[in-house]
Amino acid sequence: MSHETPPPTGLLKAVSPLTATVAEDVAIVHGAFVDPDGAGPLPPQPLPTQQESEGVEIIYPTGVMLTDLSGVAQADGVLLGWQMANEAAVLGFNVLRGEAGGEWVLLNQEFIFAQYAGAGRGAVYTYQDDAVISGITYEYVLQVVTTDGRVEQYGPTRVTVGWWVRLPLIAR
Repeated sequence: MSHETPPPTGLLKAVSPLTATVAEDVAIVHGAFVDPDGAGPLPPQPLPTQQESEGVEIIYPTGVMLTDLSGVAQADGVLLGWQMANEAAVLGFNVLRGEAGGEWVLLNQEFIFAQYAGAGRGAVYTYQDDAVISGITYEYVLQVVTTDGRVEQYGPTRVTVGWWVRLPLIAR
């Protein structure tokens, strides 16, 4: 007979503004962490196995779920790709390029709207940067613009553009 520790729970209370009654709900949370000093030097800590609390506040520090950001050099430029797992809080994207020690330059002429903006699913995106020079290493940053106007940056991803030789195809 095994004794398993019950998952952590929290008591959530909501007050109705019309009737001033209290509705109680129980939330079961798995794998939650607490960051006692916010953005300070201490890392997030696991929550105790069971916790009851009045006035629990659930905070989503980011609704952005970027699962991949990469770039690959090709004969006609650099192909950037990224994948979103969830676009519930995403409005769209901007792509920036920089060289070592240089300034960041916005590449996309028009804002790239999220395919599933506001939805709980994600899409795969690509952007072709054809204004690159052979022999240079570029850095790319993806800006994710959220539905509440925040801008979150991801990257950089580095791509070295090689030398490409194009030979004509001669067939007999």
